[in-house]
Amino acid sequence: MQTTKPIKIIVLGGGYAGTLAALRLAGKTKGHATEIVLVNGVDHFVERIRHHQLAAGQLPKALPFTKLLGSSGVRFVQGWCTGITPARKELTVETATGTQTLTYDYLIYALGSTTEKTRIPGVADYAYTLADEATAGQLQQRAQTLAAQQGRLLLIGGGLTGIEAATELAESYPGLQVTLATKGKLGATLSPAGAAHVRRVFAKLGITLVEETAVERLTATAAHTSDGGVLSFDACLWTGAFVVPQL
Repeated sequence: MQTTKPIKIIVLGGGYAGTLAALRLAGKTKGHATEIVLVNGVDHFVERIRHHQLAAGQLPKALPFTKLLGSSGVRFVQGWCTGITPARKELTVETATGTQTLTYDYLIYALGSTTEKTRIPGVADYAYTLADEATAGQLQQRAQTLAAQQGRLLLIGGGLTGIEAATELAESYPGLQVTLATKGKLGATLSPAGAAHVRRVFAKLGITLVEETAVERLTATAAHTSDGGVLSFDACLWTGAFVVPQL
C-alpha cells in the first residue's frame, strides 16, 4: 500500500511573524499530510519590543514554546541555524546535542532583524543595545549600579525605541542622569500633540534632550558629534537602525 509522504514546512525564527505563521499553518493544514517544524535559538518566545522594560527591571512573563505551541502539532527544534542550502532544501542547525541537518519542502524565513552596530565606529565596542535579552539584561545591571552613583546614561536615537527606553529607565532609576541625543527632532513621526506629550514627559522625568545632533563615533566614555561636540557618558544605549541578519 502506497503512503503519502508528508509535506515538510520549516519556519525559521520564532519571533512574532514566525510563531504566528507556524500556528496559522498548523490550523490551515489540519487533517492533511503536513509536518510543520519551528526552529528558534531559545526555548521561549521573546517579545523584543519589550526589551526596554527588561532593561528597566520589569521582568516579562515567560512564554515557553512547549506551552505556546500546545496541541497545534507544530514540532519545536531549539537551535541556531548556521547555513541554508536551497539546492538540497536543507538547514544546518546547531543544537545542544550537536549539529543537525533538517530537510524541507517549503521554508519560511522569519529571522527578522537586529540592531545595526557597524556603520558608526565604536558602537559595537562601547554601546549597549536592546537587540536581545542578554544585552538588555546587562544594561539593566549597569543602570542599577549607575543609579546609585548618580551616573550618566546616554541614549542615541530619537525613534520610538529610544523614547520608550529613555522614559522607562528614567522612571525606574530616578538617580540615573538620562540624556537622549537624536539627529532629528524628538518624536518627528508623531502627531504634534503626541510629540508635545513626549516632551512634557521628558521634562517631568528630568531627561536631557539633545536634538539635531549627529553622532559620528563612540569612544569608551563619550559620543563625538559631527559638529565637534562631545557627549560624555558612563554608559551608552544605541537605539539606531535595524539590519537583516547575514545568514
